[in-house]
Amino acid sequence: MPTKLSQLSPADVDALSTVGMAKKTRVPIVAAVAEQPTWDVNAANNDAAFASACQAAFNAGGGAVLLPPLLKIAAEAVVPHSVDIVGLGALPSAFAASEILCTAAGSGVRFGKDTAVNGVVGSGGGKSGGFYINGNNVALNPMRCAVGTRTYENIEISGAAQDGLILAATQNSLFSLVNVNASARDNFVFDMGAAGNHFLKPESSNAGRYNIDFRATAVGASAIAYTAENVIDNMIMEYTTANAGPMVNHGAGVSNQLSNCQLAASSGLTTMAVPSMIRVAQDYTVSGALQPSQLIVDAVTITGVAVYANLRVFDVQAGANLYVSGWNTVVAAGILFKVAATGNVWEQGEINFGGATRYELNEQNVRRQFHSRVQTNRPAGSVALQILQDGDVVSRYNLLADGRTEYSSGAAASDTNWRRKAAGCIGSDFAIGASAVTTAGRPSAATVGAGAQVWDSTLGKPIWSNGAVWKDAAGVTV
Repeated sequence: MPTKLSQLSPADVDALSTVGMAKKTRVPIVAAVAEQPTWDVNAANNDAAFASACQAAFNAGGGAVLLPPLLKIAAEAVVPHSVDIVGLGALPSAFAASEILCTAAGSGVRFGKDTAVNGVVGSGGGKSGGFYINGNNVALNPMRCAVGTRTYENIEISGAAQDGLILAATQNSLFSLVNVNASARDNFVFDMGAAGNHFLKPESSNAGRYNIDFRATAVGASAIAYTAENVIDNMIMEYTTANAGPMVNHGAGVSNQLSNCQLAASSGLTTMAVPSMIRVAQDYTVSGALQPSQLIVDAVTITGVAVYANLRVFDVQAGANLYVSGWNTVVAAGILFKVAATGNVWEQGEINFGGATRYELNEQNVRRQFHSRVQTNRPAGSVALQILQDGDVVSRYNLLADGRTEYSSGAAASDTNWRRKAAGCIGSDFAIGASAVTTAGRPSAATVGAGAQVWDSTLGKPIWSNGAVWKDAAGVTV
């Protein structure tokens, strides 16, 4: 396997040369870790060799650094702005990606700095990738992306002792095929105002707490650095017994989006510390007021919910906002939406439930816009939709698969209904009571239209409207 620049084939050089996002020029491979004077393949770590290779690329005005098959690091390795690192996984001639093995708690790779390097702040570069960062269950944060804009491709991160990948104020970066798994706490973390980043086809599983955590950080006495407009596209996430919280925790942020993602609860999942898959919360206050939190969920498929009956697929907490559009979920148990009294859900597009799913609206004072078609797949005679009020023992409203609607007090089984009896005819299996009004208080016959019926309590009899006046059963105008 090539470890030096002289060993690269023309095809390797062409594959490794990347397009710089800032200057739109080809970035050459200018240094190799294995060619540095301090490189020792048998050393306990090669922090110095890695640092000197990155410095050489920086001194050359920017470029890429070639990683060896195995690079052991014991400290945080900083990749300066205008410098990229590329592993053997990006080479056509290689058989495996380069491995960066972390050997201490403070070890890991940090792209860019939030302080000046030679008088310049930022971490702009071309494309880094083709490597695997092994946290080795000792590195607290194996990979951190700081201020700036980059492209990351074909990267695997695992075994973080805390969080796997942290975006700290990273903006407008592209992450393609970046997978994180088996972090002791969170796999993906968005923090310090990370904004405008796009993840394409990432994977996440076996997180100790959250697969994705959107955080907000206090800045000074009254300002908050919110995450905003980060897009997670075509992501595969698995909820396992390792998770001590929801798959996605949207602590605070604006217009972050999950699009075309697949969320799967593991078949072996029987208990959860926090029974929800996606939680939208507001954890930060400024001058005593909760700050806006908005998560957009578009075309997301959710499976495996049947394994845990008390699961809340979406847990929208106080003051938070969830926008759901164009999505399809296949579930068989649990509660689709659990919304706090001041939470908000906006739905657009089609909502398709399968199996024995129940749809419970068991919250108060929730603003919701239904612009969608609700489609269920239930056998005839069974309940397709239920609506409950907080404190109800049973649902107040049932929509059955055959079109009947049932009503109850919320304290006992339904005791009234409406159903289609025949074409152009609606009826009930129970008594139908007409509205009772006084003669002075009855509405205009012209307003209610012909055929309307009320009980005139002053006259003590039913009367009907012909569209102009009220008449009794004998046809007398009353």
